Amino acid sequence: MAKEFATSPDEGAPCFRPWLNDPTVWKKIVTDTNAVAQEAGLAALSNFIEFGGQNAALKYHQHSSTGKC
Repeated sequence: MAKEFATSPDEGAPCFRPWLNDPTVWKKIVTDTNAVAQEAGLAALSNFIEFGGQNAALKYHQHSSTGKC
């Protein structure tokens, strides 16, 4: 996934659609108990936010922010 996001032509690419439609899936990925899977998931999330544009960042932020420090 990380490579697919990084090589996408723009933030409107089809590879972003499933993740924008259900951003709660990221929580499952980054909290995976398998360390290797979690590391790959974090890399994919990083690229999703970096290459997915403002829409991706805002969608993910809504589901990840708890408002607590």
